[in-house]
Amino acid sequence: MPITKLYANGQETMEEENTMLDDLRQAAAEQDNDGGYESALAGLDEDRLFGMTAIERMFVAIGIFGITVIISMILLIASSSIELGG
Repeated sequence: MPITKLYANGQETMEEENTMLDDLRQAAAEQDNDGGYESALAGLDEDRLFGMTAIERMFVAIGIFGITVIISMILLIASSSIELGG
């Protein structure tokens, strides 16, 4: 980014501002871009994540949720935090 300097004798010059921030910007621009997450996903099948399809992952998520609810209810009943009727 050029800046204009005015000297005491009235001479005006255009000089290039050389700051550490400009050096940092240049270094960042020169670095190679590794592609980010897109290159990591390039080797995967499009319909599979963790080796399962979307339907399989859905069943696993529902199963884990159900097991968590059942275990939580059993622990609450066993600790007398809730009672079932009379």
